[in-house]
Amino acid sequence: MMDGLRPLLEGRDPSLALAVAALLDRADEGGGVPFGDLAVAYREDHLDLRRRALGEARSEGGVLSVDQVRRHLRDSVLPRLVTDGVLDPFDNCPTVSNGTQTDTDVDGVGNACDNCPTTPNPGQENQDGDAFGDACDACPTTYTGWITPPGDVDCDGFTSADETVITTLPLVACGVNAWPPDFDDSMLIDITDVLTLKPVFGAPVPPTSSRFNLVIDAVIDISDVLTLKPFFGAGCP
Repeated sequence: MMDGLRPLLEGRDPSLALAVAALLDRADEGGGVPFGDLAVAYREDHLDLRRRALGEARSEGGVLSVDQVRRHLRDSVLPRLVTDGVLDPFDNCPTVSNGTQTDTDVDGVGNACDNCPTTPNPGQENQDGDAFGDACDACPTTYTGWITPPGDVDCDGFTSADETVITTLPLVACGVNAWPPDFDDSMLIDITDVLTLKPVFGAPVPPTSSRFNLVIDAVIDISDVLTLKPFFGAGCP
């Protein structure tokens, strides 16, 4: 049987057959397969088939990544299966309009409905139920209205390193001098905080206090004003 597979591998592209096999192997009762599971199964079958049919003793595991497989499936294999009538046309955001089907992180979930559009997370896990998936949320169990970057210990949207420069408390999210965009310490970001930047707009840092320099550079400018936008109308976490 393995001898019969050699011409298939050497003379034809086995991608479609491998993809169908992976789909059948991983499909649930409704016929669905998470894209990440499909990519893993396809990669395992591809490597195993090459080892057995072509006598390759060395594993390609180090040179064939799951990300490469995802891209191959997305850009080549699955569209051909649709064209050949093996699969129905698929939509990576079935409940959200996205005509381009853009999927930057190649996790099978389109940018239009992906809670981490630049970080692969095919399962869309989201423990705290906010708009940001666990894979790209530094505070996955604290609900926030803004993305929390790595190094943001108090989940207020600013890293501890940045807060040290801004001179707010890096380990405290609420209270006096705790939250960088909350200039008046009201624990609510509103027009008062925006207007606080008006007298210092365009001023160099220093001598202007770094407390107003939310985007750490040498001047208070429009970037500092725009930094308030994701927080506007929100209370501290």
